[in-house]
Amino acid sequence: MKYTKKLLSRENRDYSSEVFYGTLFEMLNNEKTLEEYVEQILTSLNKIEGPIHVVRRNAQSIDFLTESEEYEKDKVMNSEVYKKIKETKKPFFFHNLSEEDDEYYAGFPLNLKGKFVGAVLVEKKQEIKQWKEIYVALHMLVFGFRYFTLIEKEREMNIRDVITGLYNEKYFYTHLEIEQEKYRRYKTPMTLVLFELKNFARISDEYGFEVGEKILQNLGAAVAKQSRSVDMPARIERGLFAVLLSNSPELGGEAIANRVNRWIGDVVEVNGKEVKIDVGYSYVEYQYYHTRESFFTETYDKLKKEEQEG
Repeated sequence: MKYTKKLLSRENRDYSSEVFYGTLFEMLNNEKTLEEYVEQILTSLNKIEGPIHVVRRNAQSIDFLTESEEYEKDKVMNSEVYKKIKETKKPFFFHNLSEEDDEYYAGFPLNLKGKFVGAVLVEKKQEIKQWKEIYVALHMLVFGFRYFTLIEKEREMNIRDVITGLYNEKYFYTHLEIEQEKYRRYKTPMTLVLFELKNFARISDEYGFEVGEKILQNLGAAVAKQSRSVDMPARIERGLFAVLLSNSPELGGEAIANRVNRWIGDVVEVNGKEVKIDVGYSYVEYQYYHTRESFFTETYDKLKKEEQEG
């Protein structure tokens, strides 16, 4: 960055915009947070008076990317300015704003490929002149949203099983270590439940890989649906699934095993074909003497023993 400044100065060029962009891209390379990135962009709007809020739309509500009180979320969601720019995807000004109005003066939409993804909201009524800076800031914010969304998706992919969407084996064991620490500190009970599609190899051989994959997805969906938000459902390998039940004794393992079996049944229809499936399960409550490996091994051995006994 210093070398770039020197070159631009030698050519008698104004390098303020280059520095601004360079700083933003350096922040991305240095893995700064989205909030820090937004804060840097807002420094270019230093002639706009009063608080400026940047919000990012999510599935149910919004996330503030600038410092704001929790109650502000309701204010934004109920704001005429926010509703208007969300509907039209165009800037909107509340020209008749008075001090008594619980409202914003101006709103600028953040649109990505025609989709409304967030907004910049200005509280104080004023004459806005920084149109060039606003234009650049809006584009850089949308770029940042896109960049950070891709990063979040990549991180999510690193912890998810690509076939079922459940957590993968690596992340499962990481979470198990966290639950072990909770047990050591607070004696919080936990139970491991294993499910295995016993005839997975035969299904894949007889009906093909695509059908086998569909069966895995169906079983994964059943495991996910019957798990609580605090549980950890995962696909370990091939036809083997696990659910780590947080703050749950062995009875909880029995309950979820029965629910999953009722949900999945013993016949699944795939591409017009009825495929018979055979799902086995076992569950073990964590004890003080368990290690990560012995906890899993005991549950797995119990699963295999019950399979052999029919």
